[in-house]
Amino acid sequence: MKPSEFVHSHIRHLDGYVPGLQTEDPEVIKLNTNENPFPIPASVRNALVQEIDGKLLQKYPNPVSQRLREALAAKYGRPPECFLVGNGSDEILSILFRAVLGQDKAMIAPYPTYSLYPVIAALSHSSCIEIQVREDWTLDFEAMLQKIQKGGIALAAFANPNAPTGIAESEKDILDFTSRNPSLTLVDEAYADFGNVTVFKNAGTSTYPRLLVSGTASKALSLAGARIGWLCAEESLIAELEKIKDSYNVSRLAQAAALAAVLDKSEFEKRRDEIVNNRNFLTEGLDRLGFETLPSSTNFIFTRPPADLRALSQRGETAAGAYYRLLLENKILVRYWSSEKLKEWIRITIGTRSDMEKLLSTTDSIVSLAKREPISSQ
Repeated sequence: MKPSEFVHSHIRHLDGYVPGLQTEDPEVIKLNTNENPFPIPASVRNALVQEIDGKLLQKYPNPVSQRLREALAAKYGRPPECFLVGNGSDEILSILFRAVLGQDKAMIAPYPTYSLYPVIAALSHSSCIEIQVREDWTLDFEAMLQKIQKGGIALAAFANPNAPTGIAESEKDILDFTSRNPSLTLVDEAYADFGNVTVFKNAGTSTYPRLLVSGTASKALSLAGARIGWLCAEESLIAELEKIKDSYNVSRLAQAAALAAVLDKSEFEKRRDEIVNNRNFLTEGLDRLGFETLPSSTNFIFTRPPADLRALSQRGETAAGAYYRLLLENKILVRYWSSEKLKEWIRITIGTRSDMEKLLSTTDSIVSLAKREPISSQ
């Protein structure tokens, strides 16, 4: 037998999660993975230096990231014991799915949403039932509930604001769904800091005991490289999930960085406001060029290029596919999916003002060129 044949068959037949393209080219404007464009603030840098200078790295970190849990508790208004901290929110998802899913327990999620959900479900010997979003790209909660009522569903999960659309569902609709859902409900709030909707304060309460909410330091806190995520849920569930996590799953440096970032509220607010302003600037600029952009509550936008761009397509590309390729040729990297539902749309991470100005200038040139070309028959 080949060594790979010793791997479980369900893993060998699995299509793994495909992250956004990474590049080491310093000239490329990277707007494809929803990273924060700003480097860590001085407060985080100082915390890392203190951790190193204190000669603490030879010692294991706190196993439950206790100081960070206490800071999160103060931020969200829930007890520290209701928080599980992980090596990025992806580890949180992995722990949760392993704990509650299985061959006879599936999960349900909207489509599209975070594409890692079905991958981790499959790794947990389970499946992910996908419910199409409505025509306006909002979540179809009623369709999800109808499917759940047929049985066999242990978990409903979705991002809010959703990805890749950027649309935020209302607190009222989420809590109504949660109260009517007999299984667990996970609300992934990776992007909630850029909008005004959050249900963190309701997670694991007596009113909503089956509500779980996850968060991350990767987006608003500029710590994607540190890998820090957290889950808030009812205390007894957190205690069960702690049995599954690695003994020391979050490094000392990551804990120190995340703690400093959470506590530095003024710097967080300044950066968040600048990203929101740049988001509005980009949206307005693209609208003037004929793009259709969905309302966003995140640090990215989901936009459909004008049909004119089909004049620049190659080998049957959609207008969005042509736009993606032409931006890449100009060293601007955005996110494009070729699936039927998403192939006419592009997701663009919000960068610095100069990044957005460069993107708009390049887009203006592309649109102008398309208007001078006959539309391809390919």
